[in-house]
Amino acid sequence: MEQSHVMNLVVLGSDSTVPVTAAAATIYTYADLDDGAFSVCNDENMVLDAATVLTDDRVLLTGIKLVGRYGTKLVHTDMMKSSDIITYRAIADAAGAEQVTHVGYTGAAGAIQIINDNTYRIKVDFYEQGRTGQGVNDFVEAYYTSDASATGGEVVFALEELLRLAFNKQAERPIYMRVLNSAALDTDLDFDAAVTVVNGSKFIVSAADWSTDGALVAAAVGDFIRLGSATETDAAVALGSSVYKVVAIPAADTIELDRPVTGVSGTYTASTDAQLIQAATAEAASWGLEFHGIARTHIVGKRPYSKVAFTIGYENFGTTTTTYTTAMSLGHGNPEQIEDLEWFCQGNAGYKYRADYMYHPSYTSRVTAGHMYNQIALTWGSNSRSESIGGPGHNPKQLIIAIDTLYDDNDANDIVIDILDAWSTIASGLGV
Repeated sequence: MEQSHVMNLVVLGSDSTVPVTAAAATIYTYADLDDGAFSVCNDENMVLDAATVLTDDRVLLTGIKLVGRYGTKLVHTDMMKSSDIITYRAIADAAGAEQVTHVGYTGAAGAIQIINDNTYRIKVDFYEQGRTGQGVNDFVEAYYTSDASATGGEVVFALEELLRLAFNKQAERPIYMRVLNSAALDTDLDFDAAVTVVNGSKFIVSAADWSTDGALVAAAVGDFIRLGSATETDAAVALGSSVYKVVAIPAADTIELDRPVTGVSGTYTASTDAQLIQAATAEAASWGLEFHGIARTHIVGKRPYSKVAFTIGYENFGTTTTTYTTAMSLGHGNPEQIEDLEWFCQGNAGYKYRADYMYHPSYTSRVTAGHMYNQIALTWGSNSRSESIGGPGHNPKQLIIAIDTLYDDNDANDIVIDILDAWSTIASGLGV
């Protein structure tokens, strides 16, 4: 009696070059394959190709299986017959994405309307979304009442601070924000000395002082600074760069900003990567807030892969616009997703108490960090048909084949795909 109603997973590694064992030869030991490589075989471990998988007598009689090498072990999948296929589905890899939403200025258009004697209210609902259907669902909100002569430097920075402090109270901060301003770029206002930046610190340090290339002005308390590129790297400033307020200059070479820097640490290049915006210029321009989802901590078996999705609602913002710039996406074939699936499938090896990690047998993951995986999901009805009400049951099985995407034409991974496509008569679109 064979096990049914199960899901199994095999991971085809990136070092799967042309198989050591060629088509029509027989696999006897793990040494016949590269580590991580798989071949499609008949029940006698004879290696097949895209032609013989359709003509081999043993395949017609008993089906095919995948045979591969995990370290010093030879791994076999269950036998599968093409006539028993229920579904054959290919899933191409796609990187996940964090959500990015702008309120007001986006780096190109839009504005937060600045209104005198007005109570701004903003609410952010966020949900930690994953494949498991579990996750945190919560919200934060903030109120701010502007004064009789409101400015963007007052309203926008107050809202950012209130929301930032609220997000910081979460067990794991779900979202961070950036302040944007539409003042035109001006190379005469680039700082003429390199600037040292530390992620998470409110202090930035100049290699000299805070004079600018045009030699017209120097930074003063109440001014604003664009820091780094629009993607918060140590690169040239842009209209989408983060804007910080100068709240103090405690030393000739040091500025204290309104909040910790969210960009990367480094020495930002003189005359390129940091630029002054004088207070009057900034206040005459448009302001915006960028909300950016933060990658979740992933721990196999404890914290499944997930991302944060959120919606933003507000009252008394006048003509302020909201732009959903980048949608959250979990993606397909991320290494964290395959690691979670790999851990889950250990349950089908007899480890039924997977949640009790203290007693869960250790195993060596076959997933390579940072690599992406194409997938083929194959469901078939097994030979073990048990009688049930209304006739025999199908007792389906499912095999997930995770295929490291670092393969070329006629590498082992590509050969496996070509053979499976020919055998199933369904084009996966994953071959090279």
